[in-house]
Amino acid sequence: MSEKAIVYYTDNRLDAALGDYCRNQLRRRAGNIPIICISQEPMAFGEFPFCVGKIGRSSASIFMQIMSGAHLAKNMNIPWLFLAEHDVLYPPGYFDYTPPGPGIVCYQRHVYNVNDRGFWRADRPLMSGLCCDSETLEAAMRQRYENTRAGQRFSRSEPGTLLEDPYPMLTYHLARPMLDIRHGNNFTGGRASRDGYQSTLEYWGPHAELWRRLGLKGDDHDGTV
Repeated sequence: MSEKAIVYYTDNRLDAALGDYCRNQLRRRAGNIPIICISQEPMAFGEFPFCVGKIGRSSASIFMQIMSGAHLAKNMNIPWLFLAEHDVLYPPGYFDYTPPGPGIVCYQRHVYNVNDRGFWRADRPLMSGLCCDSETLEAAMRQRYENTRAGQRFSRSEPGTLLEDPYPMLTYHLARPMLDIRHGNNFTGGRASRDGYQSTLEYWGPHAELWRRLGLKGDDHDGTV
């Protein structure tokens, strides 16, 4: 069995064209690394597709889906897991990283957001940039899930980002950024830059061209922002 796997999770509410684009790109980036697809509707994607049913769209549902993927990976003796969200693009070489050891929650922090106006930098730990061992991920998501069901709210959902979290956090920075696509139907709501936008981004290219490839509406820009 592979030393790594990617846990892809989706609530199946993403625009169809955007979802197809992101999945096709993820498949290319994954190479020989298997994908564990945790969805709310049956999907023919990844080596290990698993449907949890229509459990809704909430923090608890996200924790539950990731926990399910980690549990499957642990039972298959896959030690290292990457998380991949349905509306995030990952650069070449992203999945080459290996954490320094178990029990550490690692985050790739070179992140840019992109919306219909352009790119802007957003370096921070994100669930979509998480990598750690399967046992730690399952335990961390189980804790978040159970606490959320008990009524607790978190200022940050990502394991290791709160002082009370029992898991040490490590961040690393790749040369090429991952892209968090702000398409108007994100679970985390709308976001916009306070400091202006970039019209082009190294490796990802001109904004207007990328936005058209994603199949999203609302791009009435000519590449200048």
